[in-house]
Amino acid sequence: MYFGYRKRHGSEGSLEMLNKFEGYLQTDSYGVYPQFALKENVTQIACWAHARRYFEKALDYNKANVSHIMLQIQKLYKIERKATSQNFSIQERQTLRLEESHPVLNEIGNYIAA
Repeated sequence: MYFGYRKRHGSEGSLEMLNKFEGYLQTDSYGVYPQFALKENVTQIACWAHARRYFEKALDYNKANVSHIMLQIQKLYKIERKATSQNFSIQERQTLRLEESHPVLNEIGNYIAA
């Protein structure tokens, strides 16, 4: 895991840090990052905090369906709090996510697709 920080939020710092990067890249939605997802050995991933914001904005339009999704996201947060509070190792987190988060993610995907 790598966390990079630059004082300026310009593309120069991102390009410098990520030029040779390979693997899973979790970023915010800043416009410079999508170009890295085009690289063969980079998989861009998102975070639930950003996704949740969009669901929250949609509450006024479809409260019942959006509330269900937000409840599922809260389950994911609870699982992560469990891992943090119990100081899980990376391997323990992976196992926990496969056992507990994966079914929740499937529920979200199936619910949205229906």
